[in-house]
Amino acid sequence: MKSYLQLPAAIAFAFALVFSVTSIASAQQAPHQQVEMRDVSSQEIRQVSEAYVEISAIQQEYQAKLGNVQDPEEAQRLQQQANEEMTQVVLDSGMEVDAYNEIMLMAQMNEELRDRILEKIEQLQR
Repeated sequence: MKSYLQLPAAIAFAFALVFSVTSIASAQQAPHQQVEMRDVSSQEIRQVSEAYVEISAIQQEYQAKLGNVQDPEEAQRLQQQANEEMTQVVLDSGMEVDAYNEIMLMAQMNEELRDRILEKIEQLQR
């Protein structure tokens, strides 16, 4: 179970993972930009949380694989494969990648939303 202190970093990491390699630079700049906060429905919380749990598992799997890779081309291929799998997880959850990323970014800045997501994630991990 993740603590409340670990979730913001985990959300930031999961947020960055869903972006393609060319979008990572803009994703890293996004926290400095103004994000329009909006109401997030219970359904969206469920979808984001379910996707997050699966993305975390994919991230752990590929982190282990990448730890053993010496070839930069192979590492890039594995990163692309992981990105594709994580993108598919978001789509399979019924969300668009942009909507997932928007909610994850909002959660970085909104403690109440972050807590709602964390609560759902914890329920899913039981």
